[in-house]
Amino acid sequence: MNSEQATALSDGVLALEALGLAGLLWWRRPAAAETAGPLAALLAATGIAAALGGAWHAGQPDLAPAAGFWLWKLTLVAIGLGDACLLAAFARAPALRPRARLARGVILGKLAVYGACIVATDSFLPALGDQVLTLAAGLAVIAWDATHEGRLPGSWLAAAIGLALAGGVIQAAGLDVGGLLNHNVLYHLCVMLALAGFWAAARIWDHAGAPKPSTSASTVVSEDSAP
Repeated sequence: MNSEQATALSDGVLALEALGLAGLLWWRRPAAAETAGPLAALLAATGIAAALGGAWHAGQPDLAPAAGFWLWKLTLVAIGLGDACLLAAFARAPALRPRARLARGVILGKLAVYGACIVATDSFLPALGDQVLTLAAGLAVIAWDATHEGRLPGSWLAAAIGLALAGGVIQAAGLDVGGLLNHNVLYHLCVMLALAGFWAAARIWDHAGAPKPSTSASTVVSEDSAP
């Protein structure tokens, strides 16, 4: 197995994890879930990006130029959509609900700028930059919530963001451990752990906000009539 094949394999594992977690999060969401939708979309977009990226790496160096071009561009598109979904989840935080229209405008504006960047270049740097901005915005929301309302699962979210940032540093710096553990594989491993953290945070976030079951009428009557 060479380096490209190792990267493609780790992409495949990442895709399976992300798509599996997306399905679990969506199908097991509580009735009043607010963040399950955008975070499930983040997981699904990440899974699609990983599958496309894995196909691109697996086809090297014999992939037809046209196929390689579209696989890579679609990978970058999926990454950008995933970042937008993560921002949409953070926009559901209590602090940002009164500013929902402004948050939507920021998300769409950032997505438009990112789209222009990936049209202009084939580099992965715009994707890394977009992810850093998204994660930094998430940290800002977590910090504000921690000092005001404390309603977000901040520890899980911060841990997931930290892992994602660590993966970005490894990817940008091209840090290789050696052998098959190249910077792409290490980046994917960090993202796998980060996605598990986002999934756990979403479960806590939505279940904490779910309405508690009310006492049944029969129970109330029984208690009122008791001597």
